[in-house]
Amino acid sequence: MASDSESVLHPADVALPPPFPATGGITQRLRGFARETDSLLQTLWHQFEPPAGLSLIAVGGYGRGVLFPFSDLDLLLLRAPDCVAEDFVRQFLTSLWDQGRQVGASLRTIDESLEAARDDLTVATTLLECRFLAGDAELWQDLQAQLQNNPPWSINAFFAAKVAEQEARHRRFRDTAYHLEPQIKDGPGGLRDVHQLLWFAGRVWQRPELAMFKRVDILDAADLRQLRAA
Repeated sequence: MASDSESVLHPADVALPPPFPATGGITQRLRGFARETDSLLQTLWHQFEPPAGLSLIAVGGYGRGVLFPFSDLDLLLLRAPDCVAEDFVRQFLTSLWDQGRQVGASLRTIDESLEAARDDLTVATTLLECRFLAGDAELWQDLQAQLQNNPPWSINAFFAAKVAEQEARHRRFRDTAYHLEPQIKDGPGGLRDVHQLLWFAGRVWQRPELAMFKRVDILDAADLRQLRAA
């Protein structure tokens, strides 16, 4: 609790981060926006005095450490089995909504997270890019260990399911990027296809990095440069 001499921070006093930092290339700005959003979440997290046995984890695109303006904040509130966190979570999420942020959040134990990942490929995919923000670090480390030692999907099953998902997505755009107004996120050759490579690297090598494909000689140096530039 704050002492009498300390000012108490209220949600309305926490300024939203700017859409982009003022300088730098696009990648620097996206990462900078994610860092400023991290700071906002951490400030609110500690303001509302979270219970013991609760972690705040970024998942999905936000977990990747880059964030576009107006993107949803994908969050996992990971709780220990004996942690009662509903009131805190309600306050925390309401404060974010009051700030005008769009939030997608789930409150789960480790076992519930693994069960959800086994049942839903999307959940399993988002957990490949999870990133610790605040709270119980040991709980977060336990989740990481479980995901590595007891993955919810085998490599072959994950690969086959993600390829089928990609093919269905491409069919929605007639399997071509040559449209007058191409869909640069979900269309063939779009951003989701780059994410697909990152998900494969995360599942196979536990390193969601494009450079992994060069290390195992799937891409050469020129291919990697071209992919990163695109």
